[in-house]
Formats: sequence, structure tokens, C-alpha cells
Amino acid sequence: MTERSEKKSGGRKLLPLIIILITLAVVGLLVVIGFVTGIFGTKFRKDEALNESKYFSYEEAGYSINGDGVIFDRDGIKVTVTGIYHDSEDYYEHDGFPTGNARVGFLVENYYGENIDLRLSCYTINGVTSSGSYIYLTGNFKNNKTVQVYEDIPFCPGKEIAEMVIDEVHIYSMDGHGLGYAFRPVVITTTSNVTLPEYDLSDYSIRYEDENVVIYSRVDNNDYHEGYRIYMENRSDNAFLVSVKELTVDGKRVHEQGIDSSLWLLPGHILLSDQIYSYDAAYTSTSLENREVQLDLSFVFPDDTSLNYDTGYLNLN
Repeated sequence: MTERSEKKSGGRKLLPLIIILITLAVVGLLVVIGFVTGIFGTKFRKDEALNESKYFSYEEAGYSINGDGVIFDRDGIKVTVTGIYHDSEDYYEHDGFPTGNARVGFLVENYYGENIDLRLSCYTINGVTSSGSYIYLTGNFKNNKTVQVYEDIPFCPGKEIAEMVIDEVHIYSMDGHGLGYAFRPVVITTTSNVTLPEYDLSDYSIRYEDENVVIYSRVDNNDYHEGYRIYMENRSDNAFLVSVKELTVDGKRVHEQGIDSSLWLLPGHILLSDQIYSYDAAYTSTSLENREVQLDLSFVFPDDTSLNYDTGYLNLN
């Protein structure tokens, strides 16, 4: 046998072994992928207990929700507020209001025909709109399942909840395709008669006023940022969306932090912002005390867009 023939014969003998090794490697890789996917892949929310551990002591509120509590009901997907719960031992003063931790129950029924990704936000409780959400429910829910879940409100304004506003509901497929969207706010009321004390504006200065709104601001500095707080009241008979159009320092636009965009403000409600600040160098380079810091706010009236306008630049110092 020639040298070339011996090499061909040896190659043929090795070929089955190579195929076996490749097959084992592929199977092993698939097993690892399956294992990793099982651990780190899609997680679905399941039924939750009101008090998951001994550190929680939530109790059912001594008042009830008016009506059926439904906030979304379309195409086999239904989301309902089922109850409100309080920790009676956890109350304190925060931002001028008696504040405590609350928990809200939601029943999510998914009979759409496929698994869904649900996102829901609440920015307003007891007539106080926050620039960051009180509740942001998010999670994946299996098809043909009804699941009871709970969401916390760490800084609930008031010892009870008389009203809460669900600003938006988004429903997505698991690949990110939009399945449903509730853009208009849904107001949930209860039998509670709780009222909040009038907000103390003694440290604020009025910056803008018209027939729709009155806007105040104050300096709000801490160890991390120089910043500002905004107080706004909706005096009109219409709900509208509030957005920051621009925040500028000495005429240069900077990226604002501390206030979400497109916040619903309902008639008679107030907006109380978190600290508004920026990380941009134009903002942080020197103290803001003697600089020109201006804020331009826009208002969108979805029921009548001819009413849309913005405030122009408001001086915050």
C-alpha cells in the first residue's frame, strides 16, 4: 500500500470518531443552553402572598374600592385593582404630608392566546402627582393564567388612599410587539374620605400663572446635586400632559434629571417634582447660585390640541 493510500485509510477510520465528537459537543452545548435558559431566561410572575416574609405586616385597609376596579379589559387581557393594604405601624412625615408604606393588589388575567409582557404606571395618589411613579408594575404573564400580584407604594401621600390614577397600561408580546395600550388615565376611587393638609409653599417663589396653572419653584440642594423643586397646580377643567421642553444654564441646553416626561395632571391636582438637576458639565462646572437657570414647560391637551402651549423660559433662581 502506498503512503497516500495509507493516509486515506487512516482518514476514513478517524471520520466516524470526529463525527461522534462533534455530535457530543453539539448535544452538550444544547444542554448547557437549555439549562442556562431555564435559570436566566424568561421569568413569569406567579401568585404572590400579601406578606412575603415576617418583615412585612400589611393589613387590609378599612375602606374599599368603588366599582369593579377594572383598569384594562381588552382582547382577553384584564387587569383589576383588587385591594389596598397598609402597614399601620409605619407612618412618618415626608414632603409635608403624612406618609406611609402601602401595597396595592392587582389581578392579571391573560387569555389573549399568548404570553404577554405587562407594564403599568401610577404617578398620582390623593391628588398629588409625583415626577417619578408611585407604582410601576412590570412582568411577564403566561397565557391562560390568572395571577394575583402586589406592588408597593414606598412614599404614599396620606394614611389612606382616596384616589389613585393609573396613567398608562402597555401590553407587549414576548418579542416586543405591541398588543394593547391604554393612553388615557384611569381613576380608581375608594370609600376613604382622607384629605391632605395644604402644602407649605413658604420656601417657594411663584414663577408662572395663567388660567390653567400656577407654578412655583424653590432651590433644592443636597450633598450630591444643586437643584430645584417644582410645585404646579392644575386650575383648569381639563386634564393635560406636562413635559419639560428645555432646561438651560446660561442659555445652554442641558439634559434634565428628576422629572419624567408626559405626566398627566388632572383638574384640581398638584404636581410636586423630585429634585430637578443635570449631570451635564455646563450645569455642574460652577455653582448655580449666580447663574441663569431656566426651565421651559409644555402642556398638551389631548382632548383639544388647539389648547397646547408652553410657558417659555422660567427663571428658577
